[in-house]
Amino acid sequence: MAEPPADERQRQAWEEEEADAAAGPSTEQVFEGEPVPTLPEMITARSVAVGVVLGVVLSIVAMKLSLTAVYLPFLAIPAGLMSFFLSRWWVRLLYGCGVAQPLLFC
Repeated sequence: MAEPPADERQRQAWEEEEADAAAGPSTEQVFEGEPVPTLPEMITARSVAVGVVLGVVLSIVAMKLSLTAVYLPFLAIPAGLMSFFLSRWWVRLLYGCGVAQPLLFC
């Protein structure tokens, strides 16, 4: 291990480099020699199915909001509502299975 530099700015940079080295290799360093996967390798039946399900649910939530509130929302609002209720449902399911602890909003 080398001696830290005397200059304060250089010493801070040296400490950051030492901390990064102690944390392990970065993601870029781990996958540096591997080729980029081809398109058929990246698009799987599972990814297409999840995309279709999320698209359908997001469309239903957006249509429900626009029909009940007579308001055409940006997609961030239906996505936020959907993520809130899906996470709430997931916690209730885990609690029902005995895996999770009860939370305040369950």
